[in-house]
Amino acid sequence: MSKIVKPLVVHSAWAALAAGAYFVGKSSVGQGGEQALGADAGGAVTASGPSFLVGADGDKGAREAALVPGAALPVGEAATQEAVQLRVESILAQRDPLLRKSQMAAVLASLRAEQVPGVLAAFEGAPRDDETDREFREFLYAWGRVSGGDAMTYLMDPKSARRDRMGGGSAVAGWAAVDPAAAMAFVEVYEDDGARPWLHYGVMREVARTDLDGAIAYAEQNEKSNARGRQLEFLGERIFAERGVDGMVAWLEGIDHTAEGYSDLLSYKTYATGMVLDRLAAEDVEAARAWIEERAGEPYVSAGALERAARRAGDSVEGSIEWLASLPDEVGGRRHAIGERFEDYLREDFAAAGQWLAGQELGPLYDEAVQDYALSAARDDREAAIAWAERITDAGLRAETERRLGVAREQPVAPQG
Repeated sequence: MSKIVKPLVVHSAWAALAAGAYFVGKSSVGQGGEQALGADAGGAVTASGPSFLVGADGDKGAREAALVPGAALPVGEAATQEAVQLRVESILAQRDPLLRKSQMAAVLASLRAEQVPGVLAAFEGAPRDDETDREFREFLYAWGRVSGGDAMTYLMDPKSARRDRMGGGSAVAGWAAVDPAAAMAFVEVYEDDGARPWLHYGVMREVARTDLDGAIAYAEQNEKSNARGRQLEFLGERIFAERGVDGMVAWLEGIDHTAEGYSDLLSYKTYATGMVLDRLAAEDVEAARAWIEERAGEPYVSAGALERAARRAGDSVEGSIEWLASLPDEVGGRRHAIGERFEDYLREDFAAAGQWLAGQELGPLYDEAVQDYALSAARDDREAAIAWAERITDAGLRAETERRLGVAREQPVAPQG
């Protein structure tokens, strides 16, 4: 990935790229600028809240109106930094939480370019607390709709008075609301490797509001990261809400985990498989089983995905383990999935878990469950724990368990699988 954007300097290469993307993007999202932000052809704000009317007294009228609860921000020449700042400061000082939220929402929904400096100054002078931080990020979203490049430049500048490490996602999402192509182009060349996946997530969330298929395609381009995991959860929920389980299955089938040029789509599809199986098993256990059996041996059908399906398939821990054990031998990952579910059982009721395990016909599938029980039992009865460890069929896993129990062996054997 080329990296041509420096944190404090917008290079000419970026300027050309953003300009090109801007004109491409405008054609796909309709009219931008003030028209898209709730202004009529004459520039009068049409969002909720009355428009500010400038009196003959000019700045004095702006100052007085700025202190009137419920008044919208000044516009045009009356939108001096002082007048706008006073109005926003009065909102931030509002003690009634409902009035504060409604007034701030009206201000931000109709934000115009000339009002940005005053709003920004008000926030820069405001205390840092959870509510004000949330409102500041909402302002960044509104600023992104007005001028995404300027909002991001402010956040990248270490000298900015109110930098917000989580604000970039809000600003770039606002940018994507009016010009997704330009926002995507900015993210693609953004140099901060840690922040870039989160900015990508912010753009994807916004695109998903109006173009779910576009969001699905864009999501696959994100880099492997914590942000991509959060992105997948959001995307899966959005697909389920709009298209149901069948839509989720279709989305999963459309992920080509062998595609070149993307960041590890196998792990991407593996995580998505767990999400889909969770929903599918909740709706139709037999359909989930059939889907798993048809794809036995596929690398994206992981132990984690099987475990999520099993939680839905059984009405108890025992039932979910039995469901996993009943899957065909060709389905990999069952041993680990059973071990994970049994570990949950131990946490819920250690005595009942032990009694249940003692009644099973043990074999390779239960090796990790036996290991978990042996290590837990060692706190109260080491000899019994050692006896349980001897029932592990995998020689490597058995040796590892005995070592952890303090049993000396001459030649340790590596666990299998």
